[in-house]
Amino acid sequence: MVVVDEAHELEDVVAESLGAAVSAGRISRVAASGFALLADADDARARLDRLTEAYRELLDDEHAERRDARGGPRLADALGDAPDLAGAVDALAEGLRSLATKVAKVPDSPAVQTKRDRAVKGLNRLIEDLHTVRHAGEGEVAWVEEQGQGRHSVLRCASLDVADALRAWWGDRAVVLCSATLPVGTADRLGLAGAARLDVTSPFDYRVQGLLYVPRPFPVPSDPRWRAHADTELRALVKAAGGRALVLSTSLAGMRAARDALDDVRGAGGEPVEVLVQGEAPKPRLLERFRHDETSVLVATMGFWQGVDVPGRSLSLVVLDKLPFPVPTEPLHAARRPPPATPPSCGRPAGHRHPAGPGRGPAPSAPPQTSGSGGARRAPRHQVVSARAAGAGAPAAPHRRPGRGRRLPRADPRRVSGASADALAISPRRAGRPRTPASRWGR
Repeated sequence: MVVVDEAHELEDVVAESLGAAVSAGRISRVAASGFALLADADDARARLDRLTEAYRELLDDEHAERRDARGGPRLADALGDAPDLAGAVDALAEGLRSLATKVAKVPDSPAVQTKRDRAVKGLNRLIEDLHTVRHAGEGEVAWVEEQGQGRHSVLRCASLDVADALRAWWGDRAVVLCSATLPVGTADRLGLAGAARLDVTSPFDYRVQGLLYVPRPFPVPSDPRWRAHADTELRALVKAAGGRALVLSTSLAGMRAARDALDDVRGAGGEPVEVLVQGEAPKPRLLERFRHDETSVLVATMGFWQGVDVPGRSLSLVVLDKLPFPVPTEPLHAARRPPPATPPSCGRPAGHRHPAGPGRGPAPSAPPQTSGSGGARRAPRHQVVSARAAGAGAPAAPHRRPGRGRRLPRADPRRVSGASADALAISPRRAGRPRTPASRWGR
């Protein structure tokens, strides 16, 4: 049996694992391991250094161009729309291939054999990855993205469909996928067509132990006023809670803006509030400081959206700047989206009427599913488990637009009507082990 937790991330993780990523830093490190075994290779080293630096600059320029264009199209036809970058990749591959040939000819000796073999293996793998990103074909996507916080860029390539690869790996194993946010169709995309689905309710009583706050009216994120409104709400919430807040942003820029907005904030009693920021210390150390200092605030981004559990008073408020949906221009998600559907009126004969709609009668129903031949249905080996909020199986009450302090319907307290729900806060009402949206949605 194979059990996969946080299974909503598996498709992207496998896609990138089967793909390739090449940064200038990686090229420099791998090349250095080869040159260390060669004598009189100064000219070759200098040439490869120049090629690597040119590659670095081209990647940064390509990333800046895509970013300024709000994402723009992906790198079409395997860098076909970026000839300078494609030429740099070819030149690097040729230089690294020459280096690997020379390193492989280094004479055997107990002192260098292991280093030589490791260097040749690293060079060959890098050459293969350069070929992969250079010649990405049907069913693959190549793109440039920023590496780390404000560091240099990296060229990536990933497969759009991992079902076949995973299906071969699953074999005859029973598979359990666990997640609170499994999208429809996940099992099929992971090579588990026909998997059974089981919804498990949450033991957390959201109606009693939590309060959902949505500030209204509020500008949409594309409005220039959004940042100022978000900062004002954030400061007021943190002051009211006396710290004890986890502030989660969907971007690094949003995280930095939230940090700046809380620079001089104080609690309701005038006490200073320490602001901890992701990246200033390792994640375990930040969480430890946050747990022990009840007046502190932890500001973070995607690395803290799941796997975080802080019981007690230290975490009484969770603030989300936006709902964590994938960015539409993120290359993998953008490439997986189906093309726009043909308008309903196109290609239909005159007088055609849509089978469903007001005054047109019900849409035809799907045929009932049977086990076939009257035999007993075989128990499925693949289980897809999706945790949901308490009461998810109950009939939904009439949905009302939430306002200040108004609770959401019992059927699913996480639902929010309207697209302008840009800031959310959850605060416990009584003692217990409140869990953050990170751990609640990600487990």
